[in-house]
Amino acid sequence: MVDLLRRCFAFSAAVFAHAGRRGLVAAMLVAAGAALEGVGIVLLLPLLATLFGVAGEGSRAAGLIGSILPDIAPTGRLALLMGLFAVLMVARNLVLWQRDARLAAVQIGFVEHMRVDMARRLAAARWETLSRLGHARVTHLMSGEVQRCGAGVYFLLQSGTA
Repeated sequence: MVDLLRRCFAFSAAVFAHAGRRGLVAAMLVAAGAALEGVGIVLLLPLLATLFGVAGEGSRAAGLIGSILPDIAPTGRLALLMGLFAVLMVARNLVLWQRDARLAAVQIGFVEHMRVDMARRLAAARWETLSRLGHARVTHLMSGEVQRCGAGVYFLLQSGTA
C-alpha cells in the first residue's frame, strides 16, 4: 500500500512538474470556478426568497434582502437579482470553459511528453535489447501504456475539479 501511494505521489509530482506555470493557472481557474459556483448558490437564496414571496417580515431572508437592497420594490429586486445571477453564470461559464481547456492542454502536453520521452529512450536503446522485447511489447508500450498514463492524468486533474 505504501509503495502504491509512493508511486501515485511520484506520478502526481511528474505531472505537476511538467505542467509548471500552466498547471498553476489551471489550478487557479479550478478555484475560481468553485468560488463562482458557491457564490451562485448563495445568490439563489435571496433570488428565490423574492420570487416566491418568502421574504416576509421577520424572516432571515427578509433581513438579508432588506439590508442589501433597501427601498427597492420586490419586482425591481427580482430583476436586479436575476441580472446579477445571469452575469455571474456567464462569468462562471467563461471560467469553466478556460479551466477545461487548460486542464486538457496540461493532460495532452504531459501525455505527448511521455510519448516523446519513450520514443527517445527506444531510439537510444541497444538493438539486442529491443529485439528481445518483441514488436508486440514495444507497440503496446508505445500505445497502451501511454494511454493509461493519459487516463491517470485525466483522473488526477478531475479529482482537483471535484
